[in-house]
Amino acid sequence: SSLLLASLGASDFQSGQAARAVIGQPSFSAREAGVAVTTLSLSNGKLYTADAAHRLLTFDLSKIPGAKDDLADRQGPCALCGFPAIEQVSQAVLPGVAGVAVFGNTVAMVDTPNHRVLLWPDAAMAHPAQIVLGSNELLEPVSVALDGRRLFVGDTASHRVLVWNALPGTDNQ
Repeated sequence: SSLLLASLGASDFQSGQAARAVIGQPSFSAREAGVAVTTLSLSNGKLYTADAAHRLLTFDLSKIPGAKDDLADRQGPCALCGFPAIEQVSQAVLPGVAGVAVFGNTVAMVDTPNHRVLLWPDAAMAHPAQIVLGSNELLEPVSVALDGRRLFVGDTASHRVLVWNALPGTDNQ
């Protein structure tokens, strides 16, 4: 399994310093089955990860202590380890590609095996996705990007990038 390290603000670090916190393992040296990360995306203090176990996990980065924070209230052998996901959605994501994009409150994720893109415009991570795109038009969506206005989807099998000039509001738009 992969070990996922979370980074904090650059001002909390010095050159050559070890990682400050770990997500997905009970200690810095553990290698237990946990989060097998394939893609990371950050937005509004949340870390979104797609993993090889076909999950989209959301972590609240405000739960990770800063360099000067008091760790007395953290339980367990490692006060800087663990940090469970605040949300988890089971979805098929092709490992090793940019399968998740986040901008503001919008989360987009490719579901390659099912030939579609899943959208959560308000980042509530409702189950299932609020909007589903491309189930009839996409052959092999493997990457997605958002810029606040537009949605971009890389469709490998069709050798193209599709661009929506506004965030879709309905399924298969």
